[in-house]
Amino acid sequence: MENTLDAVAVEHYLTIEFRGEPVATLACTPSRLEELALGHLIGQGMVPAAASPNAAALSWRLSVDRRVIRVAPAGGEPGRPGEGAGTGGLVPSGCGAVQAMDRDDAVARMPAVSWDGTVPASRIAGLAALLEEASLFRRTGAAHSAVAAVAEGSGPEGVLVTREDIGRHNAVDKVVGHLWLAGLLPAQTTRAAVPGGRGHARILSTSGRISSDIVIKAARAGFPLVVSRGAPTVMAVRLAAAAGLTLAGFARGRRMNVYTHPGRVG
Repeated sequence: MENTLDAVAVEHYLTIEFRGEPVATLACTPSRLEELALGHLIGQGMVPAAASPNAAALSWRLSVDRRVIRVAPAGGEPGRPGEGAGTGGLVPSGCGAVQAMDRDDAVARMPAVSWDGTVPASRIAGLAALLEEASLFRRTGAAHSAVAAVAEGSGPEGVLVTREDIGRHNAVDKVVGHLWLAGLLPAQTTRAAVPGGRGHARILSTSGRISSDIVIKAARAGFPLVVSRGAPTVMAVRLAAAAGLTLAGFARGRRMNVYTHPGRVG
């Protein structure tokens, strides 16, 4: 027997309070916690992606022990979060974070994804391949990653943000939170919104399986296309079809399966 040192991922717990009420406690990686909280709130439909950070007029404060973040309207002082307190329901790192039992209602409340451009299949496959380079996964084997990139370009060109977390939902939330803070949501514009242009879009690439929760988060953020190296669920395919979102799975090498709205894949 030989003793060696090994890198192990840290499991942290963050309680999100919104407008004075705890809404969730997330099992997560203890980094980019502001992005995680804001992205989670957008994915839950509590904060509209179309509202700029200035227009949303929110303020937030993270507790000293980084276990509670309180988000509130900027007109009201967010206060000092309790140290490690909070009663929001625990959302495990590997389970769905969109707490909507009625999926039909979730679809009804999701904005329709509308984009009339096309993306080369090689671009989609290239973004999926970038997930293999995630550093936390390489060191620990216990992390998921998510990437947002513009539809144009090849390889790492046009990559806007890459985030990792022990939870696949959290990695997506961190990407969404980052884009929102940068004023880059919603993730698509129509042709009409860009006079004389085709409109633009951003692609979400994720390392984990695509569940209905991921589709709901992506649609609320406005992504017209989601790609994964893994598989989607039946509910995810149904929701993506209803929301107008292109869903691609098993993107490995030169092959992929496109399950919904394949006209956007060139």
